[in-house]
Amino acid sequence: MSLKKLESRKQITRFPEGKANVVDLDGTLMIYVTQQSLAERMNPEFWSPKWAHIYETLNRCPFEVRPLGDFIPEKVTRCGREVPGITCGQVGERVYPPKGTKITQRNGQVTLRLPDGTKVAGVAYLQVRNLKRTGIDIFESPIEKRYIAEGSRNDPIRSRLKPGDLLIIRSGVGSLGRCAVVPENIGLANISEDIDRLVLDGIRPEWVAVFLQSCYGAAQMERWLAGVSGQVKIDFAEIRALRVPVPDDETQKDVAREYWRMAEYHEKAMQARSRGDDITAQRILPIAIGMLETLLVQVERLVEGVAE
Repeated sequence: MSLKKLESRKQITRFPEGKANVVDLDGTLMIYVTQQSLAERMNPEFWSPKWAHIYETLNRCPFEVRPLGDFIPEKVTRCGREVPGITCGQVGERVYPPKGTKITQRNGQVTLRLPDGTKVAGVAYLQVRNLKRTGIDIFESPIEKRYIAEGSRNDPIRSRLKPGDLLIIRSGVGSLGRCAVVPENIGLANISEDIDRLVLDGIRPEWVAVFLQSCYGAAQMERWLAGVSGQVKIDFAEIRALRVPVPDDETQKDVAREYWRMAEYHEKAMQARSRGDDITAQRILPIAIGMLETLLVQVERLVEGVAE
């Protein structure tokens, strides 16, 4: 094919990481990027034009768009110690209380009585299965794996949770990018290695949680996952690089208010599950899911600049 004809078929696709020249050769896409860009992501899927609409929409967005990392402090204080603003749970072996441990709950506090008679505080241990689109569901874990002993291997201070933290699942097809904001009544809780805990400063976590689960947030994470062959997780740098619109605080407050209205139904379902009433829980949860879906559509329209 002549150079002139090749040039006529070329389409330039622009990404935050650089531009890609895409040529359609009778249905076969040839993607050209600079050597420097290629060093960042060698998988052509990362540079595919199928992702272009995300960034085109964000470029037209009526709000300022910034990397999420701009709002993640390097260090925060947790339990009197300085810890990273973004972290995952303890990596490696999961150590649960020994068989025969008895669990008691009173006034929101969990106590573990070990087989030798020792009593220790129980810490809710959140894994991928416990993080639902509408909130935290500790009841997805069997009782013997719901709690770990305070100060044990899987309870590092750096990943201990506080209300307002943003949780993101960073791995897995079908679960990648699932988000939830930690509620006020969390108590003692920690996370597994497949969940990232983010502290945000200068942007409301509820807005970020909803945006990242919208088509414009979720697709960005899918793109990062597609960027390296065999990659099953996105790392901290990739999460920091996610592009997030930053609307005025009043708009963020409105979204946060609707988020917690949705979360109230999730909490009612969890209260039913705590009583062993899964029938009621299954009746309530679709309400929360429906409210979240409505909120996602509203946020997508805001990003697109579509007036209500």
